[in-house]
Amino acid sequence: MKILFIHHSGLVGGAGVSVVNLLKETANNNEVTICLPNAPQDMLFMVNEIKHEFGINIFTYRKRIGAITWYSGGDRWYSPRLLYRLILIIYQWKYWNRFINKIDPDLVICNSKILSWMSLLSVIRKRRSLCFVRETMKQSPGHFMNRLMKSCLERFTGVVFISEYDSQKERLQKARSFVVPNYVNVSQLNNQIARESACHQLDIPSESFNVLYVGGVFPLKGFDLAVQAVLKCQANVHLIVAGMNFNDAHNMKSSLLVQYAEKWQNYINEHDTNSRIHFIGKQLDMSVCYAACNVLVFPMREPHQARPVFEAGYFSKPVIVTDFDCIHDEVKDGINGFLIPAENVNVFSEKIQYLCTHSDVIVRMGKNNYENYLLKHSCESSLKAFNNCLEEITRI
Repeated sequence: MKILFIHHSGLVGGAGVSVVNLLKETANNNEVTICLPNAPQDMLFMVNEIKHEFGINIFTYRKRIGAITWYSGGDRWYSPRLLYRLILIIYQWKYWNRFINKIDPDLVICNSKILSWMSLLSVIRKRRSLCFVRETMKQSPGHFMNRLMKSCLERFTGVVFISEYDSQKERLQKARSFVVPNYVNVSQLNNQIARESACHQLDIPSESFNVLYVGGVFPLKGFDLAVQAVLKCQANVHLIVAGMNFNDAHNMKSSLLVQYAEKWQNYINEHDTNSRIHFIGKQLDMSVCYAACNVLVFPMREPHQARPVFEAGYFSKPVIVTDFDCIHDEVKDGINGFLIPAENVNVFSEKIQYLCTHSDVIVRMGKNNYENYLLKHSCESSLKAFNNCLEEITRI
């Protein structure tokens, strides 16, 4: 079977890691092609690393792809950026019809809900198609933007959700709905790295209590909240920041992101007198980061999927995460981590400090988070669900 994946971002995020995992899985028995942006080149680099081993064909496009960027953490309905991406749909309509027709796949997989409009393309309507909903719904199902996106999703042959929560919130009637949780690819991660060795590689002190934040310099992920929470703790608490650093942020086209980066760079320069904030940049292999930390924090400002939460489980690390409904399937408060009210720096700081002084709680919560990973995010269970999805789609 010829399968075409269409990916929407050049940055390596949770959706990018997941699609690379699926590329490897599907390439074993199918002819697989992926189309993705050529800038930023992070995703392109990651796929190029595996293309020869798995026989994956790569096509790139140069401009932003047309999209409906309405999701939790995305644009407001009156945002100029949302309007711009909607206009791109009109301009790119013929291009995508021609491109997909040229590839002539048996199955088209759109790797994001923001690409749901592609179900309206004539070349997709006559083929089997899947759309992965990797985003959490913004506001209520009755909002006119959500109704618009739902009508697009209903036109796919099938729609894959990565959690029961998202599936229940969408409640599709026409398209086949599947739940395929993201999984941890243990062949790419190593949970046997010694803490001291990991700290040495990252050039951070091994005797400190290390808090890992994965999300880079982004307001949505709560970078500033993580910084403030750690700096409120006692002097032996340090923060490891994985992802986009200040230099990367300054090179982005978003003026709001540049302003945000400048503000918090100045804040750290002023308040981090003991050099407790450690920037380690973008990481393709997070093993060393998890090995070096005691706890993961994810102080997101709006509900969305959080791959680091269950990845931390594979490394038997507890998590401190914002309390949104979408995260309740992953974290039970006081069991495998702590759930904190949104943007509450003081409570985040208190829970970090509590774990810093209760090593037995860290061990217990870490063990429970590992069990959560085994139950919901093991490679075997997730790929079984995905393969069952493919089998059902091909029978239609």
